[in-house]
Amino acid sequence: MQLKSIWIQFHRWAGIIVGVFFLLSCISGAVLVFEKELNPVLYSAHFHHRANPGGEVLPLDSLIHLAKGFAKPLKLQEVSIPTDFPNTSNLLFKTDGSRMERNYLALHPYTGKLASTIPGNRHVFTFAEEFHRRLLLDDIGKKITGICCLIYVLILISGLILWWPKNKKVMKQRMKVKWDASRKRLNWDIHSAGGFYTLALLFLMCMTGLTWSFKSFENGIYYIFDGKSKPKEEKTAFPKAQIAGDRSIYQDTYHKAVQLFGKENTILLDITQEKTGMVRVLIDQDEHVFGGKNIGILHQKLYKDQSNGTKVRGFMEPLHTASRFGIIGKSVYLLVVLFGASLPVTGLYIWLGRKKKKKK
Repeated sequence: MQLKSIWIQFHRWAGIIVGVFFLLSCISGAVLVFEKELNPVLYSAHFHHRANPGGEVLPLDSLIHLAKGFAKPLKLQEVSIPTDFPNTSNLLFKTDGSRMERNYLALHPYTGKLASTIPGNRHVFTFAEEFHRRLLLDDIGKKITGICCLIYVLILISGLILWWPKNKKVMKQRMKVKWDASRKRLNWDIHSAGGFYTLALLFLMCMTGLTWSFKSFENGIYYIFDGKSKPKEEKTAFPKAQIAGDRSIYQDTYHKAVQLFGKENTILLDITQEKTGMVRVLIDQDEHVFGGKNIGILHQKLYKDQSNGTKVRGFMEPLHTASRFGIIGKSVYLLVVLFGASLPVTGLYIWLGRKKKKKK
């Protein structure tokens, strides 16, 4: 059997086997492309409140204390303070637990009332992400998606090999779609030419997606850029900070963070270390630990100081989701992902057409 025939058989049967998984993965991935923009729209009451010019904003520590009562029996893990808090935004909380088990809470900053609670298993984007990564099957689903993703990388490579023309004349034909052709020919052109134009981005999405599926692939990033495997995450141990009992640690930490870093980015507060008298503050990709009598920075973990492997690993998600490429970049990703979902369908149609022709 010739090498090309082997590629044809692989492209065909591998596409049939993993086609359904890839179609579902593309659709769920398409839902996640504009998560940041659509979240406040779909859950407006959760994120926004009507201004209350006659009242005063409750202290951050009081709001967190109230949220703990609303979150029971789950424990609060993180507080998200949006850039326009408290003017139009609620104070946002996330409880501990897996994505599907945790709850998302929102408190009105002026009244302290619970504005909204969204269970993880009823949150559109949390559900879509869990399906996209694990097919709602935990570790087994993670392995299945990883294997399918790896196979699809090979499908894309085999598709390029089969598409590659013998001369320039044939190349011009294969790079165009003949819109007035028969349905069978039009389907072939869309699958062939469209697959060529979207190949690079689909390949990039699949390769970056392997980062979450296989530890060996993730370690490979560190070996290439750092010359060693991924370092173990070590939590910095600090002595118990001496803070007066009446000190508003979260309120003071938030004010100090705003003074030092501004409000251009959402500020995340890790409130799981309350007994230590410390607050871990996450701003963009930087981590700061606040504490002490005067609420100062005790420790910092800045993105610019990380190893090359850590920086490249951190850029895998933006490359996979286009989260840093603006509306235009996300729109391109959305179109490519939706087209990727159509490839198993158009490919199956081509195969069924040829099978029917052979029978005749």
